[in-house]
This record gives sequence, structure tokens and C-alpha cells, in this order.
Amino acid sequence: MSYGVRTEETGRNDVGRERITVWSGAFFATFEADGTARDGATFYTLFTYNGDRLRVKLPDGVTAPRTGENYRAIDDAIASRLAEHYRERGCVVVGRAA
Repeated sequence: MSYGVRTEETGRNDVGRERITVWSGAFFATFEADGTARDGATFYTLFTYNGDRLRVKLPDGVTAPRTGENYRAIDDAIASRLAEHYRERGCVVVGRAA
């Protein structure tokens, strides 16, 4: 499954913290999770649409926030962790071409 990650605006009280949302489906229109990370963090904390809390460890040498240089590594780590979480829960993807 493909996931789209989007950086969201933060308020004045969130200086030094990044907020993201994760989407799936056609046109990335299905909400999957939202999350946060402090600048310089080696992980993101995600909260899925059903309230599950996930810790997404980033690859060695990669830290938050998402930038033009590291967004692919961060997005891949998020996608891998979400896929693992859904497999653990017994979820399957339906309607997918072989």
C-alpha cells in the first residue's frame, strides 16, 4: 500500500516540533494517522485513525523534521511501520491487482 505524508502547520506553542498527517488510497484521500516529532528526533510518534499509538524509528543518521533531503527516508520508515502494524492486527488489502 502507498502512503502519502504531509507536513502540517503548527501553532506558536509548537516551536521545535513538526506535525504530520499520513494518508492512503486513491488521491491519498483516506486519513491513516497523524504524528509529531521534535526537531532532531530519531523517531516520530504516530496516532492511527483508531487511536493506536506507534513509534516510528528513523534510519541511522536521519532526524526530524522532514526536509527536501530526508523526506524519502522518513516517509519510507513511516510506510514500513504502518504496514507492519496493520499486518500485526491481521489487516489485509483487498481489491489490489496481482
